Formats: sequence, C-alpha cells, structure tokens
Amino acid sequence: MKSIKLLLLSTLFLLANACNNQHYITVIPVDEITSPSKNQGFFYILPQTALNIDVTVVKKEFTPGPFADYAKEYLSIENAGKIPYTKYYIAKVSVESYAEPDYDKQYFIVYDKEKLPEKLYLEYSEKGFLKSVNSLGDKAWDKKEKEEYRRALGYFGQQESFYYFLESGLKERVDTIYEFVELDTITVQRSRLISRMKLKSSETRASEVADYILNLRDKKLALITGFSEIPYSKESIEYMYEGMSRLEQNYLALFTGLSSESIIRYNYNYVPSANLAGSELLFLFSENDGIISYNDSIYKGIDSVYISIEPRAIPQKLHNPYDAVDGGFFYRTPEPGAVKIKKGDTVIFETIKNIQQLGRVRQLPAGNFRIRFYDNSGAIKSIEALTD
Repeated sequence: MKSIKLLLLSTLFLLANACNNQHYITVIPVDEITSPSKNQGFFYILPQTALNIDVTVVKKEFTPGPFADYAKEYLSIENAGKIPYTKYYIAKVSVESYAEPDYDKQYFIVYDKEKLPEKLYLEYSEKGFLKSVNSLGDKAWDKKEKEEYRRALGYFGQQESFYYFLESGLKERVDTIYEFVELDTITVQRSRLISRMKLKSSETRASEVADYILNLRDKKLALITGFSEIPYSKESIEYMYEGMSRLEQNYLALFTGLSSESIIRYNYNYVPSANLAGSELLFLFSENDGIISYNDSIYKGIDSVYISIEPRAIPQKLHNPYDAVDGGFFYRTPEPGAVKIKKGDTVIFETIKNIQQLGRVRQLPAGNFRIRFYDNSGAIKSIEALTD
C-alpha cells in the first residue's frame, strides 16, 4: 500500500512538472497584440517567396556593304542586303526564388523566466527569420550569397568594321598635251605629259575588290590541290589557308554587309501576393526597340509580357488547420506554384517553385523542443522533444 502511494505521488509530480515546462513560452502574432506589454520576449518573422527574373535580350544589327549594288554583277551573290536594320528578340528567361521578410507574419515570443527549464537559445538569420530553437545550429550551413544581377551589355565578339581594299582610292590618269613652240622661224610640235589624281568610282573600286577576292580563291585552290611552287608542310598549308579565308571574308563583307549581335540583360524582382489574382505586367517588348518603359506609348507593334502563378493541386487533407491552444512557435509550409511568363498569348517560360505565400501558417504546441527551420521557407527541418 505504501509503495502504491509513493508511485501515485511520483506520477503526480512528473505530470505537474511536465505541465509547468510546456508553458514557459507563449508565441503571439504581432497583429493580435492590442496594448503595450511589459513581458520579456523576442520577435521573429516568417519568410515569403520573392522571385528574381533575369531576361536576356539579343540585339541583331545589319549594316549593308558599300558595294552591295555590285555583288551580283561581280561575284554572283544574289539578294545582298541593302537596307540596314536592328532587331531584338528574347533569347532566355530564368527565374530564381529567394526569401524576403513577410511583414504580415510577425510574432512575439513571451516566456516566463521562472518556468524556464534551461537556457532558451534562438538562432536568427540576418533578415530576422528564426533558424533554430535550442540548437547550436548547423556548422555546415550553406553561406553562399545570392548572385546579384545587373543590367549589362556584352558582345559575342569584337565589333567589326568594313575591311577596305588596301590600295589608294585614287588612280593616276595620264593626259597627252600638245604644245606648239616657235624656235626662230621654225614651228616645232612638242608633247608634254601631265599627271593628275582622279577619284575612282564606286564601280571601279568594287571591280578591283572583286578581282582580289577571285585571286585569293585561286591561290587557296592552288594551295590545297598541290599546285604551289613550294612543298609546304601540312601545318603551313593550314595556317595560310585559314589566313586567306579570313582575308576573303573581310573583303567579301564589302558586298554582303556586316551583321553583329549583342546581349542585353534585364533583371526584375517580383513578390507574389497571397491571393495570386490574375497576371501582372512585367514589361513591354518590341522587336524594333527591345524592352521599353510603360510610358512610351509612341511605339508600335509592342507585346505585353506578364507573369502569373497558378497554385498546384494539393490534397485537401494538408489544408486542415491545426488549432493550437498552447501558444507554441508558428511556422509555414510552402506549397508549389506554376510560374508562367507570357509574351502576349505565348508562354515563353514556365517552371515550378515553392511559394511560401501559398502555404498555411500552423502553430506548434508549447513545450520544450529543439527545432530547426529551413532558412528560406520557414518550414520545419527537424524537431526534437527535450526532456528534463
């Protein structure tokens, strides 16, 4: 009988001690605090998903060759471009997610020092997210910083220019002038040569360049067919052939024109709203002018580029709210959403991202736990009940 009484007393003591430890903290949403409190505690905030959208636009430019009018006549090149143009097109879109504070989801941790079973250890991220409770943290935590995007202009290669024929643009014309000189009583006819420089016509220069190109081709043919006078090594033949090919292309551009491409990168940051209603405009795009601002209404033929997020189908049982009454820590489990970017009615990019705003905020029961959260989502990574 005595042993039974001791067992009952021990059990009541353990239950009382457990109940005492379960209420040493209380977590309250900040928007529910109606009056100033003198309680001691700490604040933390849940993260929300923000999207970093990187858009790569390629700018294509064409400059006609100065001898384009003679391309068919001298080199049999059909349809040589004669009109300069600049065109833009969207080459690539990428979307990366990162965490930003959700200021609508802030919480205040109130704790009773008298009921605290041991030291309370809270680990925060630099943005105010709660990383862990009563844990020394993860030493292998990934410290890689998010890469910053900036608008930059880069080229696939150096900007080219026309490679003109190396000879002078002037040619020598020799005229014969006859003079009559009287010597005493005899009249003698004497010729005198006068040299003048005359500007060559465009057709003459085009003919010279065409002749030079054809001559280069003959030399290349002789080189690879073995009709050269000197028995060159394989390496020498390859080197000379590549050099003459580059030279030929430089001169050929005087007829066919020059094309160049450059890359322009644009970066946008977007924070989805909680209700995700409809689509939102990112930018306006024109093939003739690239990405333009919203106020430039003078542009013609522009397309609107929108972003939208569609929630994925989640089993209904995951949406059942947990009605906590003990005042434990709040957390949120993100849910996936389909991120789509459209140019007009055409989808140019689509991916699946976890969106914190789509998830439901839940609350843990109060108690003595060791908890670790995912830094960028606020979801629970691990939880362990501590015993005294």
